[in-house]
Amino acid sequence: MLYAATTLWLMVIVFTAWGIHRIWCSLGPPKVINALLLPGTLVAAVGYIVGLLVSGGTVNNTALIRDDESGEPQTDANPQPRIPVIGPILMAMLPMLACATAIYFATVYLGSSIVARVSAHTVPDTVPLSIAGVWSLLRECITITESLVNAVAASDLRQWPIWLFIYLTICLTVRMGPLPDTARGAVGAILILGPLFALVGTRTDVGRQFIQSGWPILSFSVATLFFLMLVTLIVRGAVGFVRIFRPQSQR
Repeated sequence: MLYAATTLWLMVIVFTAWGIHRIWCSLGPPKVINALLLPGTLVAAVGYIVGLLVSGGTVNNTALIRDDESGEPQTDANPQPRIPVIGPILMAMLPMLACATAIYFATVYLGSSIVARVSAHTVPDTVPLSIAGVWSLLRECITITESLVNAVAASDLRQWPIWLFIYLTICLTVRMGPLPDTARGAVGAILILGPLFALVGTRTDVGRQFIQSGWPILSFSVATLFFLMLVTLIVRGAVGFVRIFRPQSQR
């Protein structure tokens, strides 16, 4: 059940991060939004390039920010990795793994006090198998998000490392969504990793220990993305409400 829960939460992270980024780009100039996310973009791009090189591909036409209005990171439209199936999966999964690793180091050096408070509540390591279980899961997510807000509020916000940690966390979690042209590979990677960890877990405890050691970071990432999504939807609704009263010529 732990491996199925891991697959579920990785899916939640990918699609929530992707949705947040899409909504942000609809609310403001995409180039400005992507420029603000540059630290996360840099880490994700490094993971993508490593995955491309490991799979035998060649790095061409790759940039952190495109020279257009979108400002999106540029990836190869046809990277042609030499390792079939595994190559696209590595190229899609390593950016997420790189961002998760960066969140870990940011936690160690900047935000250990915040994550320590949040780690008292973690996402469930089981998958709900009933309607009641789904509602219970949603309540757990709200509780984790609340613990994140309380942890940040209880921190000494006069210290610049706290603000740097918050900024880096936002950039890195939002960039855990798929890069351009890697969405299929990201979904495929997650669907393959779950059974792979389960297979390894039947032979050894390495897979289980790896997941359990990373569970606090996974829970922290989920809580951050849920909070960002909540705030984003509120802002999106407020912007839509204001636009109702704008003159027709200004819409």
